[in-house]
Amino acid sequence: MKRMPWAALLDSVGQGPPDPVYLFTGKLPEPGRREGSAWAESRSRPELYNRRKVLQEMKARLVEPAFREINFVEISAVEKSLDEIALLAAQLPAFADRRIVVVSDLDRRFKPKGTTSPRGADPSGSTGQERVTQIRDEIEEARSLGFEVMIEYLGNPSPSTTLIFLWDRPDRRGKFAEALIGAASVVEFPRPDKREAQNWIRNQVRQRHCSIDPAALELLLEYVGLDLELLSHELEKLMINVESGPIRANHVEALATRMREDFGFELIDQISARNAGQALRITRRRLKDGEEPLVLLGSIAAYLRRTILAKELMDAGAPAEKVLAAARVQSFKDRQYLPQLRAVSMKELIHGLKRAAEVDDAIKQSRGTPALQLEMLVYRLCNPLLLRL
Repeated sequence: MKRMPWAALLDSVGQGPPDPVYLFTGKLPEPGRREGSAWAESRSRPELYNRRKVLQEMKARLVEPAFREINFVEISAVEKSLDEIALLAAQLPAFADRRIVVVSDLDRRFKPKGTTSPRGADPSGSTGQERVTQIRDEIEEARSLGFEVMIEYLGNPSPSTTLIFLWDRPDRRGKFAEALIGAASVVEFPRPDKREAQNWIRNQVRQRHCSIDPAALELLLEYVGLDLELLSHELEKLMINVESGPIRANHVEALATRMREDFGFELIDQISARNAGQALRITRRRLKDGEEPLVLLGSIAAYLRRTILAKELMDAGAPAEKVLAAARVQSFKDRQYLPQLRAVSMKELIHGLKRAAEVDDAIKQSRGTPALQLEMLVYRLCNPLLLRL
């Protein structure tokens, strides 16, 4: 297995022939297991902003512009079998030296089996007949998924095709994942921690000949979180609106106030009240008015993060003023917010934040209609029992 940082790949694009096969992933799990907790799973998802940046650079530098529509192919592993994709990858480029084939939806194609024993293991209590049955099932699964031809291709890939697999969380216990990781150049796109996000923001504003105060930087991360896609949207707004001088905390406060007034509290009041009908009407109105689904989703995720913090403080017996300050609730809503916070469970909030992360990934990877994904999330948040489905 060849491993390389995404930044090294970005710097090397166009400097020489690319590798024939890449696996773009998040944080690659250790062999024989998958990350178990919701937090670990969320951290193992790839940072899609950087992944998109690398794909765009490879497309621009490696594929002949005049024939890009023919020689840059994006295909779903759900819609086509991997064997069919292998045959497609083996084709020669049209009127050019290279083609790129990008394979998505591998997480949907290979759903993890939490109860399956690692290959070669003999679980306690299993019989020889059960092992034979397990092997037969694995053979049938390989046939149904259709990846034997692809495994052969990985052993001898076409030198004129760059085959890129987008697999967020590969299960290394599977036969195909094992073969792919062994044959491909593995490029991880880890999500940034707080310090990395701070450095990324500073670099972005520096490239635009701007600057940002430390207090403003902290406030921006508090409101938006560590998602680079959302941070890029909000930074762009700040740099446009701040005509001269550094970005200060009051600029970020003004931006956050507009976010709350434009969308946040209007919708969040209805979610808190479990008023699904009104919450959906507000969501549809904002989308119709031209709001970006990812920006609206960012407001919901920020609300959930602040509410989790406020709930932790409330459960720890903190004063009401401290709880309200953490939630950043408008003063005239203090009385109705605290009872709502007492009524909601921490489990509901965590499930809601996990669902928001899943919708974020689905929208960025073009799985389904963004508006529908957002509406389904709002509906589930208004009906907590549905969050676990």
